[in-house]
Amino acid sequence: MSRSLHNFIIFILIFPAAGCLAQQVILDRGVIRNETQGIISDVTVRHEPTGKTVKINMILPLRSFDLGFSGQPILGQQAIITWREADGRERKEKLDLPYNRELKSDRKIMVLVYIIHSSGRVSVHLKNSDTGM
Repeated sequence: MSRSLHNFIIFILIFPAAGCLAQQVILDRGVIRNETQGIISDVTVRHEPTGKTVKINMILPLRSFDLGFSGQPILGQQAIITWREADGRERKEKLDLPYNRELKSDRKIMVLVYIIHSSGRVSVHLKNSDTGM
């Protein structure tokens, strides 16, 4: 195999991976917002496939749990959120983590926001770190 063909093959293999690494969203906070009318307890958020997990004993109604940390790339693809409602009912939601190409190109520091709605559904979105929830 000629050297130029060898270099071309290596470029084709490495270039897509380098592009993915350069475009990761950087997080400096995670927020879990309780939009229900009751206390939720035993709240767990687990990112897959990384296995990173956060556990919170309880979040009061219409309040948030805010976890700050040094800037880290968002490596998870999905989140599994479990919690217990005020009536003791256990809930579980699995959802895809946000992937926003527009935000990635700017390499802004972001906040990952989960909202647990009174319907029992969970939504997740990215916000600029310097804006309100």
